[in-house]
Amino acid sequence: MAKKPKSSDKKKGGSGASGSGTIQGGSGNDWLLGGSGDDIIDGGSGNDWISGGSGNDTIDGGSGNDWISGGSGNDDISGGSGNDVISGGSGNDDISGGSGNDVISGGSGSDDIRGGPGHDWISGGSDNDLISGGSGNDVISGGSGNDAITGGDGNDWISGGGGNDGISGGSGNDHISGGSGEDWITGGSGNDHINGDGGNDRIDGGAGNDQIDGGSGYDIIFGGSGNDGIDGGSGGDDLYGGDGNDHLNGGDGYDIIYGGSGNDKINGGASGDDLYGGDGNDQINGGDGYDIIYGGAGNDKINGGADIDDIYGGDGNDHINGGAGYDIIYGDAGNDKINGGLDGDDLYGGAGNDHINGGAGNDRIRGGSGDDKISGGTGDDRIGGGTGDDRISGGAGDDKIRGGQGDDQISGDGGNDKIKGGAGDDIITGGFGDDVLKGGADDDIVIGGVGDDTVLGGTGDDILFGDTGWSSGSGSGHGSHGSKGSGSGSGHGSHGSHGSHGSGSGSGHGWNGSGSGSGHGSHGSDGSGSGSGHHSKGSGSGSGHGSHGSDG
Repeated sequence: MAKKPKSSDKKKGGSGASGSGTIQGGSGNDWLLGGSGDDIIDGGSGNDWISGGSGNDTIDGGSGNDWISGGSGNDDISGGSGNDVISGGSGNDDISGGSGNDVISGGSGSDDIRGGPGHDWISGGSDNDLISGGSGNDVISGGSGNDAITGGDGNDWISGGGGNDGISGGSGNDHISGGSGEDWITGGSGNDHINGDGGNDRIDGGAGNDQIDGGSGYDIIFGGSGNDGIDGGSGGDDLYGGDGNDHLNGGDGYDIIYGGSGNDKINGGASGDDLYGGDGNDQINGGDGYDIIYGGAGNDKINGGADIDDIYGGDGNDHINGGAGYDIIYGDAGNDKINGGLDGDDLYGGAGNDHINGGAGNDRIRGGSGDDKISGGTGDDRIGGGTGDDRISGGAGDDKIRGGQGDDQISGDGGNDKIKGGAGDDIITGGFGDDVLKGGADDDIVIGGVGDDTVLGGTGDDILFGDTGWSSGSGSGHGSHGSKGSGSGSGHGSHGSHGSHGSGSGSGHGWNGSGSGSGHGSHGSDGSGSGSGHHSKGSGSGSGHGSHGSDG
């Protein structure tokens, strides 16, 4: 049982300055009442029960497990050593829990609360409080008001509560909730769990592998060093992964996300987003909405997702899929694999040996420098191989293809295609459909394929084949093997047009067609032939070696 106070301890503080008292508790378990004045109360040793009453009191619980109430007024309270329970009451109080596992409530007023060493439970109460948990695993609630909270050392649980709070977890693995209001939160070192909750929050996870959720509102979040998981939550957010292999999800709203260095996984979520992978081998998904995506350096995997996207692979060997919607994709430097996906896309391989597939829709494709493999897919595509030895397949649809510089292999596939080989020794096949094929510069092989094709050799020693269907062929160099068509050529034109039921002319050896010109003539079937050379099943005229004409 507590000792009764002696002499001046009986004053209870009185009223006003003249009524202030000094109360000394002694070494036992004391009950000390301050009264209505500005009291100085020392509990001493023992487990004391102390009430400051009204007035601006100075209270020291001393050693022991004390229960202290400051009452009304601006009180200065120290729990001392031991596991204390302290209530500041009304007024702007200065409270120090001291060593031990303390339970502290600031009450109403703007309080300055320090938990001290030990595992403390601290509630700031109403108004704007300054709270420091100190060392130990503390549980801190700022309450209503704009609070400044520091968890200190240890694994702390911190809630800012209402108001615009500034929260620092300090070292340790902390759980931090900003509460309603626009909060500034720093996790500090350690593996922290942070939730911004409502309001426009600014969050820095600090060092360690942190899990951060911005909650509702426009949030700015920095993961800091470590492998962090960051979710922007609802609202438009700015997310920065920092160093480490981070997982970043924009959530709802227009988000700007930077993965930073490391191998990051980024998901833009709903709405249009700006996504930057940064250094490292990143995996990026644009999600819904119009996204702008930069893979950055490293071998990235990028999916544009639904809707219209602009995608830049950056340096490295990237895998890029445009997804649904009209996409503009740049592979940039590196050996990239690009798929336009659904709808018509603009695809640019850039430097490197790229694999490009236009997918569905009417696509525009540029291979860029390097030896590229390009497939237009379905739709009416426009394809340019660029520099390098490219392999190009137009796919279904009426395609326009230019091989560009280099020794290219080009196939129009299905549809009525227009193909030009460009510079280099190209092999061009029209495939199915009524195609217009031109070899371009250098020595080309041009094959019309099935359909009524127009085959043009261009400059160089070309070999032209009409294949089946009506074909007309012309060009310098080796003439065309044309079926049901006519072919002409100048220069060293051996193998002139196979022109059954047609006429052909060319210098050099012409087979199975009517031919005219100088040198060795053509073998013409069921037609007429003129020129020097050999003619079979046709009438021949000319100088030099006479024609063998029959059935003509």
